Amino acid sequence: MLTHLDQNYEEKKADGELRSIGDYITVHAGAYRRKDKADIEVYAGNYHESQTFQGNITLFLYDKNDDEVFTEMYENITLAPGEKKKLDSTFTSQPMETYRYRYKTHPQM
Repeated sequence: MLTHLDQNYEEKKADGELRSIGDYITVHAGAYRRKDKADIEVYAGNYHESQTFQGNITLFLYDKNDDEVFTEMYENITLAPGEKKKLDSTFTSQPMETYRYRYKTHPQM
């Protein structure tokens, strides 16, 4: 999972998307099939060299048909510079062979 965080950050960096502290926050949601449900693990990392992130992160998860599986807001998240951590472990009964996600950061000022 942490490798995926690193890859996501490198893609953002290559695309020139690093303007504010929220841009340095990367999220990865991994879905793992288990019997009749899918386990979902959510990780976040702060790739800024000196600034701590404090705020909320909203995750939107979609299935292969682009139907929303869930939206979750993780509140009062603190990530020190270079810190990576697990935000959540949850599950869904929807098939998750193919899925996509997006996220938004909401830094506290």
